[in-house]
Amino acid sequence: MTKYSARSIICLWSYRQFTQRTSPPRADGTGFRSLNPCGGHPAVRDKVMELHSIINSIRGVKLLRSGVFIIIISVLSLILNEYFFRIKFNVWPVISYSVYWLIMAMAFSALILIPWQRYQENSERLIVEAFVTGVIIGLAVAIYKIFAYYELWTLFNLLAEPIRTALFGLLVAWVLKEKSRTLTINQTTQ
Repeated sequence: MTKYSARSIICLWSYRQFTQRTSPPRADGTGFRSLNPCGGHPAVRDKVMELHSIINSIRGVKLLRSGVFIIIISVLSLILNEYFFRIKFNVWPVISYSVYWLIMAMAFSALILIPWQRYQENSERLIVEAFVTGVIIGLAVAIYKIFAYYELWTLFNLLAEPIRTALFGLLVAWVLKEKSRTLTINQTTQ
């Protein structure tokens, strides 16, 4: 049994690794700075550096924060919800509708909080963006339902689904706008 705990050994090891990577070279050549910034074997260093460059290239694209990406992911999620919960497994309708509205709420919340954040001062533009996005998402899901069910009600759904999702988008935009307004008022009064 050792007198050092596992945590202290890890802390000492990480400090040793840090000092080896950041220490300047000595005159006698014993304490030189390693050319390997990751520590360890050169093959591991190459893999880590490759992974680091991939991560940096993904950060440069900013795909995850774009509005189009969020809309596409939400439409695909709604289509998968419709396929798996309603068509394939025939789950109780309350569950599939709850998941549907939860996906819609998350999609509009993500759109308002991430790419549309710059429109917070211009509430008219935010309302128009939420309405148009709701129409686009609803239209995409309605078109999918036409091909998935191939029944008469899906033609009427072609009108109802976009209006319903657009109104829900307006509701989510209004709720989040009012919430952010009350938070800013509370912060300025304190």
